[in-house]
Amino acid sequence: MKIKLLALLCIPFFTYGQWINSSCSKKAKPIVELAIEYGLNLEQQMAIGAANAALKIDKNCGCAKLVLAAMSSGRSWGTRSEKLDQIAYAELSKEEQAWFTLLKSSNEDYDETASMIKSKFPNSPLLQFLVIKPQTWDAYPGFIEQFPEYASAAYNMMSYGYMGDGYGDSNFEQAMAMTDKSMSLHEGPNILDSKAEHFAANGNYEKALEYQLKAVDFGSFVSPYWESATLYWRNMNADTIKVSLKEKMKTSQNAILERDIEEFKKHIHSKFEMITGDSNLKEFYSFTDEQFEIEPVITWESFDLYNMDVALTPDIKTAVLTFYAKGSYFLNEKPEEKVPYSTRASSVWIASDEGWKMIHANWAPFNDGIGIPK
Repeated sequence: MKIKLLALLCIPFFTYGQWINSSCSKKAKPIVELAIEYGLNLEQQMAIGAANAALKIDKNCGCAKLVLAAMSSGRSWGTRSEKLDQIAYAELSKEEQAWFTLLKSSNEDYDETASMIKSKFPNSPLLQFLVIKPQTWDAYPGFIEQFPEYASAAYNMMSYGYMGDGYGDSNFEQAMAMTDKSMSLHEGPNILDSKAEHFAANGNYEKALEYQLKAVDFGSFVSPYWESATLYWRNMNADTIKVSLKEKMKTSQNAILERDIEEFKKHIHSKFEMITGDSNLKEFYSFTDEQFEIEPVITWESFDLYNMDVALTPDIKTAVLTFYAKGSYFLNEKPEEKVPYSTRASSVWIASDEGWKMIHANWAPFNDGIGIPK
């Protein structure tokens, strides 16, 4: 979960309450309340779906239009202003007008507007939650005490305060207790994502993956929760990934030595060039099929990679392999002259839609070693 108000996503909640005194019809009100609930729990897709459903029942439901505006970007490329301009301000309830004003406010006057709304609408759960600044940890317990039935999102936010230093030293148990309280009030994927994130931060990737997959299960197709699920799986299998990459490096290099283009192409991306720098220290170049068509000027007698190491980036989407190579070869025009080969090298691999693929390699003579001829 990213700690940003209304940066949202997807699925149902147990109880119907009244977040706001809206101007919508009686039939549309329960649906728009769901839309708000989804939105505050950072479940944007479901919030948009519920808001559009409310508008199907009541095309003049201003609150649903406010939800759609809140889900949009307020940046220069976004549509928030356009959506707000299409709302009939005079037909909104007083609370809806306050929300409208908050969404319309600039960065410069936001704090003043929020302070005015906070004092003018002390009994509005929605408005009181919206004016809490992210990571203002002391504000959430007060909100929970005043609005216990609307506290799901507040409990979720508090869980991040306990995982960090919002309430003193990091406290994993308290963070978990907050997520459980949030889940008792709202059934949705975001709190499962939060729970998974806390387990991951605590080093338990198996539990993190378990809860992340539960979040994905709310709507698996193009779910925004897949990326974290993949990350947790890779963390669980980091050692296996490293072993596999070492083998891939050896196999791909053997394919070059044996001039096996079909085997080599298994290790590079079909739509991404691999850039190489050879141990003769000439210019970098794109390693393409044509390299296999060039008549070799040397014959290898031996070639071995050793002391291989793999460093994974934190998101485990990129791997840097470092290793050494030794062997011997002779120039085809001078077979009697054996050349001792000794280099250090590195390669970069990425986790792609086609699997782990090499995108870069660089070789250089090691100490007083000799690379390939120019």
